[in-house]
Amino acid sequence: MDWCKGVTINGVFIKPEQQANQLVTEARRNWDEWPAIGATKQLYALFRRIFGPREPDYGTISRQWEKQYGPPDRDWSEKFIRAATTALSDKRAQFLAQKADMDRQAIEDAVYYVEGKGSLEIEGKGKEARESQAFWMDALELDKRNHPQEVEEARERLRQEGKL
Repeated sequence: MDWCKGVTINGVFIKPEQQANQLVTEARRNWDEWPAIGATKQLYALFRRIFGPREPDYGTISRQWEKQYGPPDRDWSEKFIRAATTALSDKRAQFLAQKADMDRQAIEDAVYYVEGKGSLEIEGKGKEARESQAFWMDALELDKRNHPQEVEEARERLRQEGKL
């Protein structure tokens, strides 16, 4: 049987052979004959009933916790959840703001190095300078396609600063 892989129940390990033996014994005890239809399904259901995962008794666990720690403080739980979710949303907002700043700066850099005075500042000779110029031109083309409004805003900022 592929289902019988061994299992630990109440701290006792039951070998695969023992599982198979117990399953066959239980089927013989409860079935008059092998079912003509759905036998495998019924056998698997029997297997799950005997060896399937057991649901923990949360009532017993809760009573043990309450005995050790006292009754749950619902106000504390609500405050904890509120604080955790607020902190998470604050961090997300901070991340999004920082990402927007970095995106804005990258777009402004591309405009500066292609259309502005930065094109005169590109260092290097020959191939190195051409590769740098190509990098900034590719970046600006991508920005024009994906963020046209932000490109225009960057141009306006650079004009006001006298860098365009």
